[in-house]
Amino acid sequence: MEANGAKLVNNRTRTDRAGLAYGLAAYGLWGLMPFYIHSVEGFPPMQMLAHRIAWCALLMFAIVALRRRPDLVADALLPRKLFLLTLSSFLIALNWFAYILGVTTNQVTQASLGYFMTPLLNVLLGVCLLGERLRPIRWIALGIATIGLGYLMAVRQEMPWIALQVGTSFSLYGLVRKITPVDSLVGLLIETLILLPFALVFISYWQISGTGVFGTNIRQDGLIMLSGVVTAVPLLCFTNAARRLPLTVMAFLQYIAPSIQLLLAVVVYKEPFEPVKQVTFGLIWVGLALFTMDSIRVAQQGKRDKVDSPGQDEAG
Repeated sequence: MEANGAKLVNNRTRTDRAGLAYGLAAYGLWGLMPFYIHSVEGFPPMQMLAHRIAWCALLMFAIVALRRRPDLVADALLPRKLFLLTLSSFLIALNWFAYILGVTTNQVTQASLGYFMTPLLNVLLGVCLLGERLRPIRWIALGIATIGLGYLMAVRQEMPWIALQVGTSFSLYGLVRKITPVDSLVGLLIETLILLPFALVFISYWQISGTGVFGTNIRQDGLIMLSGVVTAVPLLCFTNAARRLPLTVMAFLQYIAPSIQLLLAVVVYKEPFEPVKQVTFGLIWVGLALFTMDSIRVAQQGKRDKVDSPGQDEAG
């Protein structure tokens, strides 16, 4: 009995370590995305988006084909799921474009702000669209973050459009995918296939009109062809991490990507991080800290309740 228990603990430890490695890889790669986008800066944002869709669709088709699960694809093509995937496909395209635009116009700081805002925007969407009720501390967290964003807009007298587009599109995308019970890889395949005809029409037009960048530089062409890999690899790591790690750990890991992006913006790309941005980010970080601590407290309380009432699930 003791040997079996020790074996179970070792297996769980290995699973947690593997999950943590996958999670760090996923968010680390997403955090380093500005390096990749800057490396193909010869491509205008719209052309980069179209090629990313095309090459990602090709790679996802190969990956899903190798899995040999046509049942999962057929399930994703049911009318309601296909409608939701169509909606999510345009949301993720908007997110990709906003982020590419942010990086190529030297606004990585704003793009990272959008991803820092995402967890709090998720909460707001849950309240407004799903009828979820918030604990008081989460209202406080949301209020503090809103004050930070309002301060930025008041001082600058302009809307942080890149941050709002990145954060809102990704939050809405997450909401739609949350209510669409489809395998993650199959879902991305369907999404890119839905977008593929539009991408191919634009790519063809650019190439025929002579405004297309593809084919003018071998190095740039090779890098843009890697956009499918750049998109798929972090997602594969993320799905493996999500299966192995508790949600509370994933909640912490999700801040790695925008933190790396902010660091790159300030240290590598020398974007200004003036006092107004410092105040805004500071208030949003306070809101995120309150939100995360409350999430951990709720998760721990749930575990204690299960331990105290081990037969509750069976009885319910």
